[in-house]
Amino acid sequence: MKPLLLVLLFAGIGATGLTLAQNQIAISNTSKATSITIDCNADAALCKRLAKKSIRPPAPPVPPAPPAPPDASEPPELPDLSDLPEPPEPPLPPPPPPKVVIPKEVHRACQGKKVGEEAQWRIGNKAYYAGTCRQQQGELQLDVHHIKISE
Repeated sequence: MKPLLLVLLFAGIGATGLTLAQNQIAISNTSKATSITIDCNADAALCKRLAKKSIRPPAPPVPPAPPAPPDASEPPELPDLSDLPEPPEPPLPPPPPPKVVIPKEVHRACQGKKVGEEAQWRIGNKAYYAGTCRQQQGELQLDVHHIKISE
């Protein structure tokens, strides 16, 4: 019984609100458009809610117009380029690096070593060679990775 009473109460309140809203809202359909008209009285709650929603901030100011383009009837004056000196010649490329010649005596650093072992050889205080021992041309030779020559 209580649920039925509750349903009837809500239906009555809804019907009253719908009737009040129908008295203030008129909808007209034409073949081209649909028109909705709201009749607002000063005491109508619907009008107060609509008025609050319809208040919008003012539009931002219009930006200033862009500057006018320069007058294209006369081309700008160009400087006289006949007074300019000739450009200098480009510099010569650097000489190629000297060819590295490894003396045959350096390969003696691999005597008594196995393939893949590191070895080094000095020729006095002037030259230093370091690298890995490799099997080349049937004999063990130093594959040089580092050379330091001081004169």
